[in-house]
Amino acid sequence: MKAIRKFYAALIRHSERIFKTDIRYVIRSGSVLFLVSLAGSFLSFALSLAFGRWINPELFGTYKYIISMVGIANAFSLSGMNNAVTSAVARGKEGIFRKSLVQQFKWVSLQFLFSFFLSCYYFYQHNPAFGSAFLIAACISPLSSVFNTYGAFLLGKKDFKRSALYGLLSSIFYLAMMISALLLSKNIVILI
Repeated sequence: MKAIRKFYAALIRHSERIFKTDIRYVIRSGSVLFLVSLAGSFLSFALSLAFGRWINPELFGTYKYIISMVGIANAFSLSGMNNAVTSAVARGKEGIFRKSLVQQFKWVSLQFLFSFFLSCYYFYQHNPAFGSAFLIAACISPLSSVFNTYGAFLLGKKDFKRSALYGLLSSIFYLAMMISALLLSKNIVILI
């Protein structure tokens, strides 16, 4: 066992000289992020199975349409802000976090308006299910776009474990809520 440890230690030292980076740090932080990414993929797969098993294709198509339109609305948000926050915080400029939130709140108003107008359109077309779904999306999606910046802040602080834990807990909560909605109701408004 000691021989294997010595071999790995020598391998790590050698690779640090070649790549000119702290390989131990990369392994520690990268393994946590990799495991959370793997868990997130598993949870997404489980949700896909649940959708395939418990709802009909028409309802699934409606759900995907609404989610796609909300994705288009996300184009109005400052999606690259998280990368800027991570970079600035890593350089010690932690005050950027609040400034980024202010800017993002300004821009998500366009995201809100896009979804809100879609909601009004569908209510006008006498389609209350779509109208309600887009109204819910108009209220929730902009907040989601802004509040995910905290994960970027934690990454900039190099607090990978907490960032990964919050991301994993968020994914588990989302999966639990979606499966509950699938089991309890086949209503598109509840799914959204």
